[in-house]
Amino acid sequence: MISWQEIPGSRTFISSVSRSLADGRNVILVVPSHDFDGLVESIQHSEEHGRQWNWIWEVSEQSLEPLHQLQSITGFQQSNDEPLSAHALASSELVRGQVLAVRVTAERWPMWKQLVVRYENACRAVQPFHRPLLFLVVGRDCLATMPREDVCLTVHNWAGAVSSLDAQIVAESSARVSGGSRLVRSLSVSIAVEIGLWDLELCHQLSQANVNVLLSPIAFLKEYGSRRGMDSGIADLAATDLFRLSLIDHYSGKLEPHSAYLALHGLEARVMHRLWKAEMRLLLPLIEERRLDVIDVIGPRLRLPHTTVDGETLTSADELEIGHVYHQITALGIKCSLAIRQQVTVLRGMRNRLAHTRPIGIELIGMLSCLEGHSDV
Repeated sequence: MISWQEIPGSRTFISSVSRSLADGRNVILVVPSHDFDGLVESIQHSEEHGRQWNWIWEVSEQSLEPLHQLQSITGFQQSNDEPLSAHALASSELVRGQVLAVRVTAERWPMWKQLVVRYENACRAVQPFHRPLLFLVVGRDCLATMPREDVCLTVHNWAGAVSSLDAQIVAESSARVSGGSRLVRSLSVSIAVEIGLWDLELCHQLSQANVNVLLSPIAFLKEYGSRRGMDSGIADLAATDLFRLSLIDHYSGKLEPHSAYLALHGLEARVMHRLWKAEMRLLLPLIEERRLDVIDVIGPRLRLPHTTVDGETLTSADELEIGHVYHQITALGIKCSLAIRQQVTVLRGMRNRLAHTRPIGIELIGMLSCLEGHSDV
């Protein structure tokens, strides 16, 4: 997958976090549970904050109190035999200006929360760029107990950071690598964006999958979800729990469930509705283009005016929908080549199916040639 810095949504998010660090504010970064190492690394290497990083690895069984743990790893010392304190860390020359980055487990979060609140206050007495800053990476299971933001503390939550443009960029970059015809690549991208939504790794994998898989995606999604534990003991959870487990997220202004979660929990119809939306977005404009191509070829032979079943009178050939053209060919005997007749038949069938919110499955592969260009008379 392309780097986080190449994705507009994540680039904006990285810049926001980096500005907080540059301003001398401690950061709590709230991320979903999967595949966010690249995001954290991009923040670390951002030139906007200009700080050296010092990683402290946390484990659930860690027995040391967080401040003592920081001391044991960084070696900072309190002065004048004072007791170990947040102020001693904030004013330490040994870690001056550094980012002390910690991946905090849910079990250890309550202790780190207490420290970061005390430490935020201690940082106020130190010049912003001289402060050693805490950078705590936590999961969404800690979100409900976040401390409030303050002068020297900010919380950055990844939720809602991904837009449809981000998904499009990821899918486009992956589909170009996977090869295939122009139309197949476009179809792959459209389906990957609509089904992958805010899960950019899923967008990446879908856009590289065989088109047969994309047109019948349930098995693929179930396997993907099972690898991520979406099939274990999570039925009938409240929305807050689904969000905590990264099974729903903010996308395009509303909460959207993960497609793999839908596939695993008996909601395949909602996945197929997303497939239909992806096909609609790509195919309807192409059907319209091919309709105009057909009319360019057989327009002089079409019978006008044409009265529709609703009683509307159409006086221009360009007003005729593909169903009207089909009617004139099959019922009124308008002469055209076999290729045109077959193309109009397929285009009408595709449009009718999409108009009734029914996705086109594997059979779509055999229809794509009708959308690639126009035929001769």
